[in-house]
Amino acid sequence: MKTLILLLAACLVFSCTRHSEKDPAKLLDAYFSAEFSADGPGAAVLVMRQGKVLFEKGYGLADLEKKTPIT
Repeated sequence: MKTLILLLAACLVFSCTRHSEKDPAKLLDAYFSAEFSADGPGAAVLVMRQGKVLFEKGYGLADLEKKTPIT
């Protein structure tokens, strides 16, 4: 359920910011940085439009025991 909410938030940010002065990538980064701590389980985020990557970044850890970051 959390994944669905995050995906909807990403879609909402990119669809609503066409008329906004704020950079959608900065808004997404701020949102996901607040949702995922650097030392906890995380997520990889990719937003594409018409085959072009608009935003991609990893948050948190892929392996908690080895402290491997998500890339």
